[in-house]
Amino acid sequence: MIIQSGVVFPASIMSNSWFTVLAMIVAFNTIIYLGLTLAKLLPWPQQVRPEQVRRWFSLGKKPKVVDVDQLADREFDEPDSDDPYLATRYRAARIGIPQGFALTGGLVIIVTITEMLFVSESTAVQNTLLLFSGLTLIVFSIIFSRRRIRALVLIWSWAVGTLALSLLLLIMTLYRDNGSTIFYVVIILMGFAPATLSWLPSLTIGFIIFFSIIATCWAAGLPNMAQIVLSGFAAMLGGWILLRLRLQALDALTTHETRSSAVATTDPLTAMLTPRGLLTLMPGLAAVAERSRQNICVISVDVDDLSLANSQYGMQYGDDVVCAVAQAVRSTVRRGDHVARWDGDAFLVVGLGDQPSAEALAARIQLAVRTSGINLGKWPTTVSVKTSSGDPTLVTFEEMQSMVS
Repeated sequence: MIIQSGVVFPASIMSNSWFTVLAMIVAFNTIIYLGLTLAKLLPWPQQVRPEQVRRWFSLGKKPKVVDVDQLADREFDEPDSDDPYLATRYRAARIGIPQGFALTGGLVIIVTITEMLFVSESTAVQNTLLLFSGLTLIVFSIIFSRRRIRALVLIWSWAVGTLALSLLLLIMTLYRDNGSTIFYVVIILMGFAPATLSWLPSLTIGFIIFFSIIATCWAAGLPNMAQIVLSGFAAMLGGWILLRLRLQALDALTTHETRSSAVATTDPLTAMLTPRGLLTLMPGLAAVAERSRQNICVISVDVDDLSLANSQYGMQYGDDVVCAVAQAVRSTVRRGDHVARWDGDAFLVVGLGDQPSAEALAARIQLAVRTSGINLGKWPTTVSVKTSSGDPTLVTFEEMQSMVS
């Protein structure tokens, strides 16, 4: 039924498409306020909470117990790359691409509604396609943000989604007289590359969109074709420049994090592992021992009476003794063993296999220290060695470490 006249507005206004959208928004708000009013006025017996509604729909099923620590570590499981620089880029892409889908979808919806209200150049089919595209991008953002998806899948999904939206706008350009939607494609061409965080999809999709712009200008016969092509080329180069700058910033951040991690896990005096660095390697060593059906041995090396050397010859000489013992420990333990400075005058060696002879190992370390010349004419450097070993499936590292402490 077509309204011919109105009390407040004339028929020419009430028959426009923008007035229909405005009426739908007002009707939607009216329904929401009506529901809120009824919720306030009706005598509800008690407040209905979300968890209570979930119990109603669970139909008596036992709730699933969720491990909080597992949820906290979920983001850091299964890294996409062993390269720290690629891992940082992929981590940023996993965070930024879902947001890019949401922002792009919301922008498409806002621009479409604005054109429906004030421009009225698009047909109902074109507006419906654009609104559906915006909603689809928002749905993708929700899916990608709630599920664990590989970073490369996210990157190529973002690139293909950008290409699909650009092709839709270019097709709409063919049905318009002024070709205004082609300028939206130019904006997309500049903005999608920095969010991609990868050169291959950025270059591939960028060239496809750029040549699609040229083909659309030629097919539509636009009078300002040269200006549009030049703008598209500048936008493509600008997007790659922004991508380069963002990748440089991420690489600098990765370098800083790597150096900070090295400082936290490496002893500055002996260049050995710190206790924290050794503990981070224990899960992997235990897994290797379990697969190869070997024991893990723990060796403790303590420098005897190091405080006396510090008091008689100074702290610098004590540091030289610690460095000499550290070098001797490295040269006498087996290849592949993890060596850490566990305390000021104590070292800890962890590796695969059964425990070696403590007396023989101590003799080799003391011989290596004497041949270094650090204790000639001053203080005799001696060490105490204790060893233990055990099955990692039955004995923890803490228990073996307590046996030699």
